[in-house]
Amino acid sequence: MNIVKGIDRIALVLAILAAVTGFILGLGETKDRFKTKNPDYKTWENKYDARIGYLEEEAAKKLGQKKARESGIVVSPEMLDTMWELKKDDPILRDIVGSRPIEYWYPPLYKGIIGGLITASLFFLVMLFGICGMTRGIKRFSLWIIRGFRDE
Repeated sequence: MNIVKGIDRIALVLAILAAVTGFILGLGETKDRFKTKNPDYKTWENKYDARIGYLEEEAAKKLGQKKARESGIVVSPEMLDTMWELKKDDPILRDIVGSRPIEYWYPPLYKGIIGGLITASLFFLVMLFGICGMTRGIKRFSLWIIRGFRDE
């Protein structure tokens, strides 16, 4: 019985499974890491924040209060109700929300596949050589210990 060859075959099967898992993880990770924020979205976000700030000032004027951001206090329920009504009836805010662009641009599919293949090959090699190396290392280490007990 050859334990090293048997464990090498098990390592090969485990390495193939790790490669499949690595491909799937690499595909998703590449898509996530290489996304870029759309410059149009940044512009839209600034317009949205400016309009919300304006509506907040209008609500504060209606209630005769200071702006919540300047006073540093929690917004009162009356202020929230007024803000809600102003947001609901504001056509400019509706137009801004209706023209919302996509937030991120994702890389093309071929870049994701390349990232998946690189990750899969790394997973495969680490798993295969890790298990095979441990097998041979343990075998050599145990032989070294056993040889220490032999009489010369």
